[in-house]
Amino acid sequence: MRNRLIVLLGILLVVIATSLLWYTGKIEKYNSRAFGMAFYYSDKYFLEEKVVSDTEKIIILTEDTEENRLVREGVSPGREGPTAITLRVIKLSNSSTTPLEWARSNVESNFNLSIGEYHEGKVGQKDSVYYMTDGLYVADNIVVVAKGRAIHISVTYLTPEDKIRKDLARIIGSIYFYE
Repeated sequence: MRNRLIVLLGILLVVIATSLLWYTGKIEKYNSRAFGMAFYYSDKYFLEEKVVSDTEKIIILTEDTEENRLVREGVSPGREGPTAITLRVIKLSNSSTTPLEWARSNVESNFNLSIGEYHEGKVGQKDSVYYMTDGLYVADNIVVVAKGRAIHISVTYLTPEDKIRKDLARIIGSIYFYE
């Protein structure tokens, strides 16, 4: 029994270390008790927070490149924005709302643009729903309901092989929701 526990702990440490060191770069931590979550991301991304209202906050991660910096600062010639990982945190008026109910009933979820089927699952031990949408960019979308908030997580990309999708998977693997 003791040997099994030691092996299990060793495997767990390897998995955690591998997931945290997915780049040769530095890993950053986003932590907000006010919005009830924490996650890790690569320092190759620029994190920007925007407070939309008393009940909504947006966290945007874009690859930290010169071109993307110019777009963020509004000095780039007119063009579409870069692909990004976005987390929208919205305070719910009804805390018993499920992720699927929220996605279906809120135009901001882009659920009406979904392609294919949706899938229900877990993220950070909370119920979630996953679906893809197609617009200017194709996007993977995940909605989680935690601590009276809907968290709409999306990643936009150009091709299914884009690295940004793997980066989102790593963020999702590290996400923690405070109780």
